[in-house]
Amino acid sequence: TLLKSPLQHVSLGRKLRSSFEYAWTSVLEDEYGDLSDVPVCGLGHSLGSRLLVVMTTMSKNKVVGNIPPFKSFILISFTNFGAEAGIPGVSALLKETKKQERTSQVSRERERRRNAQKIREKRLTESAFD
Repeated sequence: TLLKSPLQHVSLGRKLRSSFEYAWTSVLEDEYGDLSDVPVCGLGHSLGSRLLVVMTTMSKNKVVGNIPPFKSFILISFTNFGAEAGIPGVSALLKETKKQERTSQVSRERERRRNAQKIREKRLTESAFD
């Protein structure tokens, strides 16, 4: 489970949350004032994506201190596996894309055959009047 992981994602997530809270209050709010209405988007790559998910899951994406909950996330390749294994939904997307491509190929082939048949029929019709 996540709590028994030797990679200590939970403790790293807590440290990340603490650092984010510090930056939010000491830098952003100090510079710009009240930011409670500002939508927050989480962005992470690789382990950063994993830690962002862990951090948000631990707080159940509720208000923590002065930080509003995340409105959205951008999670980029958070495993060492290919996109199909590492990003939920990519496999279904690839299957649908392949299905659409096959349908398109079949349609093009049918259209090509129809055109070839029309050309043959036209030649036969023209040669009948010669």
